[in-house]
Amino acid sequence: MEHDTALILKKLRLKNNLSFKQLSGDLKKQFDLNITMRMLESWENGKVKTLYGRQIKALAIYYNVTMDFILGYDQDEYPEIINFQIEA
Repeated sequence: MEHDTALILKKLRLKNNLSFKQLSGDLKKQFDLNITMRMLESWENGKVKTLYGRQIKALAIYYNVTMDFILGYDQDEYPEIINFQIEA
């Protein structure tokens, strides 16, 4: 089953028990990126599909995954994330 970037980002955040506020703050502190909570939420909801290289790279480093994985490729490399169940 193919997972799109929005669902992958949501699973990564929830698997790491992060709020939008925590993630936004961490990205600002570690990578000097101004990614707001609203941007993160929009990406996860699929409302905004545009992520730039620097943003994808920062998220990949932060979560210790590849940029390709975040973009929906190489999903077999991280089954623990793909198979992570999101509670409703």
